[in-house]
Amino acid sequence: MQRSSPQVILIASLWAVVGQPITAQSLLLRPEYSTGSIANAAGIRPGRLAPNTIFTIYGTNLSNIKWAIRPEDLLNNRLPTSTPNGEVFVQLQGIRLPLFFVSPNQINALVPADFLAGNLTLQVYRDITRGPATTITISAEAPEIFRLDTEFAAATHADGRVITAELPAVADEVIVIYGTGFGPLKSNGANLTVPDRAIEVRRAADYRVRIDGEELTPVSVQYVGITPGFAGLYQVNVRMPKQLDLNVRFEVGVDGSWSDPGIRLYTRKTVTN
Repeated sequence: MQRSSPQVILIASLWAVVGQPITAQSLLLRPEYSTGSIANAAGIRPGRLAPNTIFTIYGTNLSNIKWAIRPEDLLNNRLPTSTPNGEVFVQLQGIRLPLFFVSPNQINALVPADFLAGNLTLQVYRDITRGPATTITISAEAPEIFRLDTEFAAATHADGRVITAELPAVADEVIVIYGTGFGPLKSNGANLTVPDRAIEVRRAADYRVRIDGEELTPVSVQYVGITPGFAGLYQVNVRMPKQLDLNVRFEVGVDGSWSDPGIRLYTRKTVTN
């Protein structure tokens, strides 16, 4: 498989750290969120969570600070499970989750790779208080594609160049689409929070790609698995069809679980004689 640099994909998930003033009153405000405000970080639909999924909690009073993970926050190749001074952490079934980002209105965290599908209880802890115990559903797979903007997929050419309007995908080339929620991986070693090698998802052979609603042949999907160097980030390597329209709709799915059908991919229309 081609290994492509993901740096351009999750750039938006590493926010600047900005201090916030803390008052006695703010310490007592309970974090507020709900099942409907928790979603796959790559999607806009509520829920859509699976093992090893980056997800987002939207709410109020989630934190009195802004914090984003830095390389020095990694310990033995694992993500931190709280902000540096323990101000904020998130528990799922009583287990603290790895964190990427914390702010007053948003937390980005990771469902551990070894969690099983089912209805689980999530709770946010902040300072001396905690939010409501909220039930979320973990599915076996819940693929969603990250976006460059509100409409177009985060993707690269096989050589790592970002696919944009100025540098679109073309017919018959291999491209790489990035997302999260693609489900359990084949190797137990994938339970390391930050993977150092490519590992396929367990159901890689069952994944399919649709372009403008038409399913590509199974051999077109060359790799579905983790992207080395970033926890929870998956990639799909796919060979594009020999005929393309301009800026096609692009979906990835397994069985009845498909990514958001509204996402497009920058493509060049094939010119026919």
